[in-house]
Amino acid sequence: MRGDGHATFLSELGCLPVSAMIPIPAAPEFRDEQGALQRHANAENWRDYMGRTFAQPAWWAGAAARHRDAVDPQSRIKPFGRPPSQRNAPGEP
Repeated sequence: MRGDGHATFLSELGCLPVSAMIPIPAAPEFRDEQGALQRHANAENWRDYMGRTFAQPAWWAGAAARHRDAVDPQSRIKPFGRPPSQRNAPGEP
């Protein structure tokens, strides 16, 4: 499988596709060499953009924590106590 298909495949398995990088489009056009906004950049728009960038993973973390508190995962998914060969899906040899 090519790398660009992993996110779709993992999403189908219920995994959250979270990238390790935060893309900031056209950053060199709006930031100087020290990283400060250049005068022509709209600071409010950049604050909103960066706020959304960090709000999404914070929302997911909160949602996961609330769900874990409401539904104990250990009560729903018991630890494996048998060898892998004995954990096959029903009907499998």
